[in-house]
Amino acid sequence: MQYLYICATFHINSHNIMKFTNYVLPAVMLLTSYTAAFSQPQSYIEFNGTDQYAMIPSHEDFDITSEKSFSITCWASVDALINGQRFVSRRVMGESSQTTGYEMWGGETSSQYYAVNTPIPGGGNIFSDWCKAGTGTTDTWMHLAMVINRADNTVTLYRDGMQGNQKQNDALDTWTVVNSNDIYMGCCFNVTSNDVEHLMDGKLGNVRFWNKALTAAEVTADMTATVGPDTEGLIAAYDFTGISGVTVPDISGHGHAATLSGFDPVGSDLSLYSVTAKADPNFTGRGNTNELASSMVVAITGQDDSSYTFGNLSLDLTGTTNVQDIAAIKVYMTSQNSFDSRNLSGAELLGTCVPEGNTVECTLEGSSPVGTKYLWVTFDVAENATEGNRIAIKPTMLDTKAVSNMTTGSREILLARKLLFAPGDYSSVAYRIPGIITAWDGSLVAVTDKRKYNQGDIPEDIDIVVRRSTDNGKTWSEPVTMAQGTGVGHGYGDAAIVRTNTENELLCIFIGGNGLFASTTSNRIRTYISRSADNGQSWSEPEDITDQLFSGERASWTASFCAAGNGLKTRNGVLMFVAAMRHDSGNTLYNHVVYSNDNGVTWNVSNSAMMGGDESKVVELNDGHILMSIRRQSKGARYYTISDNVPSKTEPVSWTEKNTNTVSSWPEMIEPACNGDIVRYTSKLDGYDKDRILHTVPNHASERQNVSLFLSYDEGKTWDVKKTLCATGSAYSSIAILDDGTIGVYLEENYNTTNYSTYFLNVSLDWLTDHADTYTEPSGMESVATPVFSLEGGYYTEEQTLTITTETEDAQIYYTLDGTTPTTESILYEGPITLNQTVTVKAIAVKEGMSNSVMASATYTFLTGWEQPTGTIHSTENRYVTSATTTDAVDNLSYSQSSKPSTVFIDTEAPFTVEAGQTFTLRVQCTAQMVWCHAVLFADWNRDYDFNDEGEMIERVGKEPFEDSNLSSNGNTMMKDFSLDIAVPADAKIAETRLRIQFTDAWHKKDDQGHTHTAMDNIDKGGCYDFVMNIVEPAPVDLAVLTFNSPANGTIEVRYAGEDALLNNNDEVIVGEQVEITLIPDENYQVASLMVNSVDRTADVVANKLTVDVPAESLDIAAEFEDVPSAIEENPMAQTKVYPTLFTQSVNLFSTAAGEARIYDLAGCLLKSVAVAEGENTIEANTLPTGSMIMVVTTAEGTKSFHIVKK
Repeated sequence: MQYLYICATFHINSHNIMKFTNYVLPAVMLLTSYTAAFSQPQSYIEFNGTDQYAMIPSHEDFDITSEKSFSITCWASVDALINGQRFVSRRVMGESSQTTGYEMWGGETSSQYYAVNTPIPGGGNIFSDWCKAGTGTTDTWMHLAMVINRADNTVTLYRDGMQGNQKQNDALDTWTVVNSNDIYMGCCFNVTSNDVEHLMDGKLGNVRFWNKALTAAEVTADMTATVGPDTEGLIAAYDFTGISGVTVPDISGHGHAATLSGFDPVGSDLSLYSVTAKADPNFTGRGNTNELASSMVVAITGQDDSSYTFGNLSLDLTGTTNVQDIAAIKVYMTSQNSFDSRNLSGAELLGTCVPEGNTVECTLEGSSPVGTKYLWVTFDVAENATEGNRIAIKPTMLDTKAVSNMTTGSREILLARKLLFAPGDYSSVAYRIPGIITAWDGSLVAVTDKRKYNQGDIPEDIDIVVRRSTDNGKTWSEPVTMAQGTGVGHGYGDAAIVRTNTENELLCIFIGGNGLFASTTSNRIRTYISRSADNGQSWSEPEDITDQLFSGERASWTASFCAAGNGLKTRNGVLMFVAAMRHDSGNTLYNHVVYSNDNGVTWNVSNSAMMGGDESKVVELNDGHILMSIRRQSKGARYYTISDNVPSKTEPVSWTEKNTNTVSSWPEMIEPACNGDIVRYTSKLDGYDKDRILHTVPNHASERQNVSLFLSYDEGKTWDVKKTLCATGSAYSSIAILDDGTIGVYLEENYNTTNYSTYFLNVSLDWLTDHADTYTEPSGMESVATPVFSLEGGYYTEEQTLTITTETEDAQIYYTLDGTTPTTESILYEGPITLNQTVTVKAIAVKEGMSNSVMASATYTFLTGWEQPTGTIHSTENRYVTSATTTDAVDNLSYSQSSKPSTVFIDTEAPFTVEAGQTFTLRVQCTAQMVWCHAVLFADWNRDYDFNDEGEMIERVGKEPFEDSNLSSNGNTMMKDFSLDIAVPADAKIAETRLRIQFTDAWHKKDDQGHTHTAMDNIDKGGCYDFVMNIVEPAPVDLAVLTFNSPANGTIEVRYAGEDALLNNNDEVIVGEQVEITLIPDENYQVASLMVNSVDRTADVVANKLTVDVPAESLDIAAEFEDVPSAIEENPMAQTKVYPTLFTQSVNLFSTAAGEARIYDLAGCLLKSVAVAEGENTIEANTLPTGSMIMVVTTAEGTKSFHIVKK
């Protein structure tokens, strides 16, 4: 029988690699496989759904004029049904005024798998509908067509030649698509984010554009047609062959080449194909490290096994004010197009240099395989860098390749610019709604919405989190949760913050529950408050004050929410926030002041200040009146109004209600309908030299961008001074006045992203006014710099050493350890302080001729034990653990109990020992009545005396009623006897710690689906058991040296069995572990022999692989490869025979001499090797695959090949 090599079609896949595959088929199979030849295109491209697409530059050929018919055809196969993924798109998303366009896209269900859009200005489409032909599924090729026919004003959809939907619309007479929008394959473009979105996860082939309306017959013919420059009506066509670099040729001959993005370039010579740089224009801050100057996309072409070595990067620092502001320049490389200066684990440092002038040659050390890499030019800002100076670093030449700079620019230095939250941080999709305040102790307290699953407002599942800074915003604490959302309709958000009349106390007001416009009298959006008595370190449980706001005449009102950011405490102690309230079922918002005269114990509501208002803020004027700044819904000049009276604790604030026709506005403060902030900066009443009020808001007529800081010297009448804080996408913001007189702004930015990040910016009055104004202390005397503690206040488990410093030379520091306010009669600081018990440290710095510093304060709490939960045991049933044991621990747990405990918390004192990094099995047996509970297991891996860190909730055993409708009948039967494998983290603290198991009634939160569990949850009719877990260092392991070298004509790969990562020659490997040896012969070669520690293991090789145990001391591997027999050959061994050649269990071999028989698959991969005796031999086939194979018999007489087939 003859064999033919059939060459498969190639494609570009989502791993950026060109595929080209050979198959060996019997000639008789050709006709069978040929019938499916046109069920897919002969070549195609595959997109990964994350960062890969193709772009065709805009051209008038793709326009649709009023007289022009138009068609698009393509093959598509999706890997996932994803709503909105684009196949072909010439349409811009996010436009404030929509342009016309056309696009073909996919949905998320089998009935909604393919649709088109034909947008028109102002919104809507000429035609937008789903294809009705057949159903869609994954991994199935579909031929799709969209035909726009001017003759009868129809738009028609086809799938596999079948008409799927048609719509006639006379509006097509005037509908055109004539614009400069590019055409995208595999995505669409969003002008707001300046990035692509709705990326396709799947394959496209034979994408074709036509300047005519294809008939049904022509659509069918297109499924198998070959097109080219002579094809009538063809505008552009892409079969994704002949790709060079990242350029996809247009095979129509009209020159509309497409450009790939996210794919490695295609080429043969090892070289830098292209280097493109993009500058970061945002602000930076003193002391920042690894700040991005430019991002570079580097495309390297060459053979797949080539590696390019980087040598030198030339940098131009023209535009940098002072190179001494740059402490260092660093160049990093990543495989992905993302860089996070906070986490460099995925980045490789190629080079570091310190600039001395405007021209820098940075030596690079590193290499890259062929493909696309991303280089990040970063810089460290000097701690003493000058505010307002600029840093500009422009890459000009990478080795011998000139850098193409898409954008250039410089970054201006501020006193501080710190990223607090980015999308994805702490497992949250988004963060929004910043608020910030300077606490009593001078710390900065920032509150933020943690929008865990999307960027939407309440009623989404949102937490409110808090971060603090005790060094003017240079560093920030880990987030603390003020209010924990527990599901849609049970979230919290939009926090506003104020300093109360009680020392060290802060108060936040926020909303929760239902949405603003869905709120009704029977299901209102809720308003809550939370307090902190320790300057924002910890917070009380949310207190619902909604009923106070809707009492009396307001009982029929439907909704209220206070604007996020800053609240107001007036000079006479009244706390104020502004609420936007709905008076009825309509959507009109009225602005009222929500106020408290008793420090937040009770709350009341003023009369309306504005009808048709929105999020608003208030500030107290020097004459005692209240100025309200109001978000303008219609966009334009920001609204404001002033109270009619000077409020006090006995006279509430009063307003003359304004509307959009009667309210005042600031013409210089144009805004796009967005929240902002307003605060008092300085007042002559307090001894300052000038009256100053600050305001932030996006200063743009239509888009949320260009958040700016405004300054008024005339009590808010005019705002002549302003500075941009974020020129690109930016929205909500909040202001804090730091104790050193500088200004802090906490704001949202979405530069090159869809979701917002939140940044803290710190600037001086000098910067804001271009040095026309300088902040001075009220007395006119300069203050001593605030003392700085080396330790941040918080919880500690071991003895600490605290140092206190001040930036003021020759100043003396006085401190107290009992929480009292320090004076010059307190303890003089003379050296480090040892802390080993809970204490509050307060300090001031003093110097003759200067005013005393602001007091610094921090509380250090030392933990010595685990907090115990409270709750109830069952009053009648016996619900308790009878036995808890472990296996595979170093020292196993053995705990038993024969009677019902009398307390809900049981400190078993039962010990067991485990190694860091090991896995052990825990078995728990309980009484029969425990089936009505579920169990939650926790481990304090880092021994910080809580179970709240990531990974410390191990498992929940058993279900809850909303998860199992049969629970009330059967209970959680597994509770009587369950086992868990528990993996001890490799970085677990070596110490005595605790394993905790909580048992609580499965119905304890039956109305709170999706609630989270903590180790301090109230126990309901169950019990809580603590076990003593001793974590010790893992026992040392014996290592052996692995040696191997790939021979000629092939490669050896070695890896631990079951793992993907490859081991290298001369690596140390663990004795007793198993390693897998993979032998990879070059084309037309096969395995000849394999020696392991000088022992011939060739006969043990199966499918070119062998697994061996690692022996002591060394593991030496050597292999040889030989030519593959090119066909079944005749040889002198005429009497050597194989029978039967079609077999199931075994095959017989008669050999005229002793030797060896090897069996290969048709690709030359060795499947089996056996010794052959002279005479009859039986070869077992149980390890062989079904299908065709070649047996090669070698004896001293020669070699003979046989074709065999296993059924």
